[in-house]
Amino acid sequence: MAKRKLPYMKLWVGDWLSSQRVVELTPMEEYCYFRLIMWAWQANASGLLNTDASLAQMCRVDMDTWLQVESNVRALFYEVEGRLFHEKVDEQIQQQQEISEKRAAAGRLGGKSKAVSN
Repeated sequence: MAKRKLPYMKLWVGDWLSSQRVVELTPMEEYCYFRLIMWAWQANASGLLNTDASLAQMCRVDMDTWLQVESNVRALFYEVEGRLFHEKVDEQIQQQQEISEKRAAAGRLGGKSKAVSN
């Protein structure tokens, strides 16, 4: 089944602000981390290309800035075959895809029962 574009990502603000991982980041590291999480969501579990040029572009920073923050930011992701993934984003995508598929299936069933009863 083709991956559906998901409409939104849940963000628990309190969890973000109190996260020890986030608290230990510099403001620029946090900014880049947040941007990459958003891009990971948009990638719909297909991962981010793990190159400095690509990641700097997604963070909207120049290469010098990226190279200053990259080790701490990359450490918050895991790599598979040259692509970066984020565990929490992957979990949310899986949950949202399951919900979306259940709703689509229910919609198809609802449409069939109305057609049969007419």
